[in-house]
Amino acid sequence: MPLINIRTGEAGHRIDLDGFAGEISQKMGIDAKRVNIVVDYFDEAGVRFGQSTDRSIVNIWLSETNEKEFIQGLVRTIAVLTEKYFRKEDGSTAVICNLVREGYMFVNNKFK
Repeated sequence: MPLINIRTGEAGHRIDLDGFAGEISQKMGIDAKRVNIVVDYFDEAGVRFGQSTDRSIVNIWLSETNEKEFIQGLVRTIAVLTEKYFRKEDGSTAVICNLVREGYMFVNNKFK
């Protein structure tokens, strides 16, 4: 049940989040119902990127019980799809993966 938070400066550009989740599902074998996506649009005046490039920043949270290869594949897939859906330059998306330890996620009134 990954949680994906995308931060980008294109406030006027809305994307098809169901399509985004569907492509993650198709490429990674995750049920689309388990994919959670939140998009935060920031004011470009309040952001400084050191390389002066139009970028998106993505944070994902998922269980540490996933295999390293799966996690890396998911990170790559999310980066590529973010660039595709937000029309960003290839290789311009930063993805930060936050692993959640077992027993530290509270979902549906249960620790997982």
